Amino acid sequence: MKRGGEGLSLIEVIIAVALFSLVAAALFNLLAGSYIGLKSFSSSQGALFYAQEGAEAARSIRNQGWNNLTAGSYGLTLTGNRWQFSGSQELLDNFYTRQIIIEDIYRDNLGNLVPPVSPGAILDLHTKKIIFLVSWPVPGGVTRQINLPFFVSSWQTKSWIQTDWQAGSGQLIWNNPAQFFSDDGNIDYSDAGEIKLKETTTGLVSKTWHFDSASDYDFDPQKIEVVSSYAQLKPQIQTLTGQSVNSGFTFDTSGWSFYTWDVGSGEVTPRGNWRATGGNPSGFAEIEIPANARGDEVGGYWQQAVNVDQANLDQVSCNFDWQVTNFIAPSGAVRNFRFYVFLDSSPGLPVIGQEIWRSANQTGVTNWQSQLVDCRSRITSPGTYYFKIAVFLRVRSTTGGPVGPISGGYDNAKVSWTKNVVSYPNDKPAVNPMISFSSPAIAGWTAFNEVAIKNSGEIYYQLSNNDGANWYYWNNTSWVLASPTDYNTVSVINANINSFPAVNKKINFKAFLSSSGAEQVQLDSATISYQVPVLGNLFWGNRFLVTVLDSSFRLTSGNRRQNLRFTAQKTKSVNLVRVYVDLLNNPPTYRFGLQADNGSGRPSGTYLAYGDLRPTLSGWQTITLNQPLNLIKGQTYHLVVSWQSGQIGPNRYIALRQTSPLNNLIPYDQTPDPQANVLTSTTGGSNWQTANLQPLYQLTFQDNDSEGNPYENLGELPIYHNFFQGQNLTLTEDKEFSEISFYVRRFGSLRPLDDLYFAIDNLTDNLLVTSGILAARSAVGTTYAWQTYQFPERINLEQNKTYRLYLSSPGSGANRYYLILAPVTVGQEYFKIITFLGKSSFGEQSSDSGASWQVAEERDLNFYFGLIRPTYVPQGELISSAFNTSVPAAFDFLSWQETTPSANTDIWVQLATAPDNGGIPGIWGPWQGLTGSSSYYQSGEESLIPLTNNHNDNQFARYKIILRSDSTATPVFQEIKINYTP
Repeated sequence: MKRGGEGLSLIEVIIAVALFSLVAAALFNLLAGSYIGLKSFSSSQGALFYAQEGAEAARSIRNQGWNNLTAGSYGLTLTGNRWQFSGSQELLDNFYTRQIIIEDIYRDNLGNLVPPVSPGAILDLHTKKIIFLVSWPVPGGVTRQINLPFFVSSWQTKSWIQTDWQAGSGQLIWNNPAQFFSDDGNIDYSDAGEIKLKETTTGLVSKTWHFDSASDYDFDPQKIEVVSSYAQLKPQIQTLTGQSVNSGFTFDTSGWSFYTWDVGSGEVTPRGNWRATGGNPSGFAEIEIPANARGDEVGGYWQQAVNVDQANLDQVSCNFDWQVTNFIAPSGAVRNFRFYVFLDSSPGLPVIGQEIWRSANQTGVTNWQSQLVDCRSRITSPGTYYFKIAVFLRVRSTTGGPVGPISGGYDNAKVSWTKNVVSYPNDKPAVNPMISFSSPAIAGWTAFNEVAIKNSGEIYYQLSNNDGANWYYWNNTSWVLASPTDYNTVSVINANINSFPAVNKKINFKAFLSSSGAEQVQLDSATISYQVPVLGNLFWGNRFLVTVLDSSFRLTSGNRRQNLRFTAQKTKSVNLVRVYVDLLNNPPTYRFGLQADNGSGRPSGTYLAYGDLRPTLSGWQTITLNQPLNLIKGQTYHLVVSWQSGQIGPNRYIALRQTSPLNNLIPYDQTPDPQANVLTSTTGGSNWQTANLQPLYQLTFQDNDSEGNPYENLGELPIYHNFFQGQNLTLTEDKEFSEISFYVRRFGSLRPLDDLYFAIDNLTDNLLVTSGILAARSAVGTTYAWQTYQFPERINLEQNKTYRLYLSSPGSGANRYYLILAPVTVGQEYFKIITFLGKSSFGEQSSDSGASWQVAEERDLNFYFGLIRPTYVPQGELISSAFNTSVPAAFDFLSWQETTPSANTDIWVQLATAPDNGGIPGIWGPWQGLTGSSSYYQSGEESLIPLTNNHNDNQFARYKIILRSDSTATPVFQEIKINYTP
């Protein structure tokens, strides 16, 4: 038999032929039994009719959608002129029993039909066997039966296939076959025909919930709505309105009063007129300044009282049309003529400068012009306000002829206001994602943040690491099971998220939107950040740069404070802190102490432990804390320095040293510290400014261990002739590298006389590992830059062996040479153990071409090895454009092609469908997988789209692809096919 679109040899057997066989068989049985009479013959005809009807109904159901045909026993029902399966059988005329039995078909690897239990039997998703059974009783307790089997196939389905995404995002409706709708920023679609995960160099990754699709979240729709990318309390709105009267001046100026403005002795007197025609449309109010104005400065205004009985109005609009209706004046006679509109809290003469709007200087007759002004700032409380529409004319003393009349008209002048009286649920309703976020590469949680508009409310959270089976909150000591009223703010969650268990590699949150009932609370997004383990660092070495020393911020007053922010590297008890005082001038006593983070990267304002010191010499200062303080690894702390006592001023101060650039690295192991920074305050700590400088500090723990950044100085080391510069290091694990880089420049404007060479010696085994030209002399500029050498093949450095990396340029001279940067600290032991790799790595220098080496434990060369082995983000998401099937359709099969290079890479897919809404998708149904909205399709092998997912009879479809990895490799998605029945 043939498969697929061409069908089977028995697939489309004409129903009439099958029924003819049935009739013949039935007649044969009737003739063979002479005891059966006319009544039996009539019963057989009825059975044949119901069998034929069942076959036609089954074919109709097949045409509605292939996924309607699932294995089982069914009866039939007719609903809205459409046949549907119903129950397991049906009783007809209280006499016949009809069953439609659908069976799955299995084949061997050659395509032959085999029993389901046969070894290697393969389910054929495109073929079904349908058996029609109609039975009825006959005299003597005998049951007669018609049994009709035949095969059907899915030949009538169509396919939506996408094989390329390189054209990028932004396409709502599927048109460009190489474009899609959106992705989460973690997808690499740059190669035609492939979707992959992006590479990451930091190992820090985040997942953000944007509340774009309500079906992705669980919430009470009576209390919360997910709209416009917000999860928010559902408002109950009553709109109150008010407005001024007689805005159109259609019949008169009732409700308005006219007044002159700034008319002095001898000046013309403006008039307020109502004109029945010429308005915009019909009547309008006019302000006329009569003729013979010489040197006059006069105006007039119409005024109306406006009553407001609500506070905190949502909208106040001042609408008006204006027109210069008459303008007679010699050239240059009018200094200016302007229209003014006021909304004042008191009646009487307007004050120029307090208007809500004024026109430009007018020099002639104009057409009607419309204005809309937001006047909300002028109505601050309930009361009576005064709407004033005015003109003002200034005429020069010598005019050269008569001036006037000059007139201005107003029409449709109205103040209108609205007040939306809104109430919100006040019982803290909750919203949470339907599906937990999970990833195979999560090493630990690093941050939890929100973007929200809370007004006077708050948002509280619970977390789950087991798909919502249990919810947890922080009880100030640990994460414990939460009752419905136990939760935390985002700052508490964020401060303790690093201790939330990550062993299940999944997380979910429940957000409780808390309001007094008077104000809205909106959650725009929630973001969980986590660390991806990077196996075999992409870069390994000392990339911690010191290029500039800075001590510009002087602590010259009690309001000036400095703050060294850092992330704790260890969970230990600290009793000593050290900072570097760069400048001092007969200083007072300062307080040096540690404060917690307030959740927003700023110090809490309360010292957890501190010590007071009046420095007498510049350099490193040791401060003994008043009590030991337990630091928690991964949490942010602030080392805050503030004035404590004694005279302070421009001539009595200290200034701390810090360095740039801001590396955001921990010197010892080069792991990221994104919180590392220097902050300054000139307001006593109420406001802080980020200096973007590297903090210089050291912490000593009670066990004499240390952490911090001791690199106090930049070091520039020359490389020429006999002077070699090296780094001695002992590895604690085997490492494989593909490149090496050093941070170098040349001295002066003249190029060195020789190239810059590097070598790596294995000192343990007295072997040369590799050597080469790091950079040609023409490639090194006068500013520092990384110069990189790619090894012809990867090199392996072994655990517990000591190596020396060094640079040389034998042919270069004393005035034409290279410099390498090497940050420096002093020689104390507690500093040495926190420099790059501690005492197992240090600088060395040779002045005799490498015959002997002098140790410099206080300095480290700036270098790194590179391993060209990409690290991938562990999860990425892409949403397709919406495909239009043109008519309501049934969605039958899903399949895709993929490459999964390891067991820890996989691809998940979900589908969503929507009805047509004038050529665009209507309301989308939920994202669904193989078993509904909390599941995914996880195999690229062709799957039947379940009928229970309720996709059928919609016209638009879209898919969501989720790529997952342990970060060492990426799955590759190459093609997707969705079969549908139009």
